[in-house]
Amino acid sequence: MATLTASTAPTHNHRPVLNWCNLLRTEEVMIYRQDRTVTIGRVDMVALDGSVFWIMEDHGNCRTMIHRNDGAEVYRLTGKA
Repeated sequence: MATLTASTAPTHNHRPVLNWCNLLRTEEVMIYRQDRTVTIGRVDMVALDGSVFWIMEDHGNCRTMIHRNDGAEVYRLTGKA
């Protein structure tokens, strides 16, 4: 898994996920909001309508819900399409 650092930011290698219905369980993602990386983790569950998903964060056993209205950008860190 990727390590979250102060300099972690999306690059050309990170693919944005615009439709959260396309997120796959266990794929690694980065959550980016207000010009900073909020967290990195693996997708745990995605709502059928794609409005919300949960990740297991890398830095611990914390499970976090991300909602479409949170203003978060989601980037894939794994090689999946």
